[in-house]
Amino acid sequence: MKKIIYFFIILFPAIAVSQTNLFKHDLLDYMWKYVGNSGFSEGGAAYTSIAFSPSGEPFVAFADGEYSQKSTVMKFNGTNWVTVGDAGFSPGRTTYVDLVFSPSGQPFVAFQDWANSLKATVMKFDGSSWVYVGTAGFSTGEAAPTSLAFSPSGEPFVAYADRDNSGKATVMKFNGNTWLVVGNSGFSTNYAIDISLAFDPSGDPYVAYGDCGIIPYSKLTVMKFDGNTWDTVGIAGFSTIFPSWISLAFNSSGEPYVAFFDNQNSGKVTVMKFDGANWQIVGNPGFSEGTSHYIDLAFSTSAVPYVVYNSYGGSSVMRFNGSNWEYVGYSGFSEGDAVYTSIAFSPSGEPFVAFVGMISFYESGVSVMTYDSVYLGIPNSHNSIFSTYPNPTSTSFTIKSNDINAIILNLDLFDIQGMKLLSITPKANQITIDIENYPAGIYFLVVRTDSTNIIYRVDKI
Repeated sequence: MKKIIYFFIILFPAIAVSQTNLFKHDLLDYMWKYVGNSGFSEGGAAYTSIAFSPSGEPFVAFADGEYSQKSTVMKFNGTNWVTVGDAGFSPGRTTYVDLVFSPSGQPFVAFQDWANSLKATVMKFDGSSWVYVGTAGFSTGEAAPTSLAFSPSGEPFVAYADRDNSGKATVMKFNGNTWLVVGNSGFSTNYAIDISLAFDPSGDPYVAYGDCGIIPYSKLTVMKFDGNTWDTVGIAGFSTIFPSWISLAFNSSGEPYVAFFDNQNSGKVTVMKFDGANWQIVGNPGFSEGTSHYIDLAFSTSAVPYVVYNSYGGSSVMRFNGSNWEYVGYSGFSEGDAVYTSIAFSPSGEPFVAFVGMISFYESGVSVMTYDSVYLGIPNSHNSIFSTYPNPTSTSFTIKSNDINAIILNLDLFDIQGMKLLSITPKANQITIDIENYPAGIYFLVVRTDSTNIIYRVDKI
């Protein structure tokens, strides 16, 4: 059954100037803006992690400097950031805080628990308070870092470097009653650093880590659990030397992607993917502008890989357009330096970035920024040079000039993430656009005449 498409036409004020003066950089430029207030946490913070609830609210977990680095979770209610449960709910100081929503919609937080001998602890919000999932400090020894993910069946899994097993990788899962080791404890061949855990679409857990036994340097290794044992994906040590800030994610077709700090390429960001046989570089190695830290990789709702990272001068987000990595908006969009960057996508497809701002050499509060295209702020107008019909439509629509002198010189169609889907130069008074095969979402139609740019917002549902 075809989806009904509704068009909400929003007119951009006609400006009789050259096209290059209408936008900050170009038609793909974005305005990064704060979600609520900047620095909304009570004090300094660290280890930020952002995730969206099933209802579309952004939540952020962090080690809260106002509460002795205990964990706090806050959410944005549409107007303000409010605390979820109690601030500083963990038993003691926390590091490597990781926030994930269960398939049933509950927020879970995993962390290294300083009140329990630096072991791994997981807590969840039951609607009124934060409670332990199983026992506090369930790992046998120190666990760092901790990475949390849910299986498709709803079981929480935690991966960590297991100090009781020479720092090798261990994964545990909660079966509803207790935490159990998945496969063997310390299954990696060597000491593991910067562990990142994720599930492929079929439900198999994967871990990516810096493999410190690849002689003479550490390199990246990825392993997956086949139900019985942990097996290497491709070859061990497939990256350049000394990778760090490792982040693992899967595209919609089940290919694992890994982003990392590439020491051999001046500490810039490199992304690699496994094509079923080999690990391949995505785009160019070391594609970021400068040395990059706090790297986080995620796929958009339209299956485009994005990375956020901190470089000198602030946070940047880049995405892969199929050929190259390009900035989302502009580089260094945060006001000043920013650390502990984390990225997540809203249900409607906008990227949100959480980070801790820096003032001189001191950490300030948590901030979250998202971007709108310049088109999203266009005010309503009922007086348009052009009209569209039929409205609504499930197949195609026609845009027609209401002024015989207004010729459509060029027409571009963008999705909400700024990807140009269509560009035509009809040089006519009307044109029909086929959109039957586009997915539901928000689109923008940019119509250029010889004197103005007119921008329409298009909602397909």
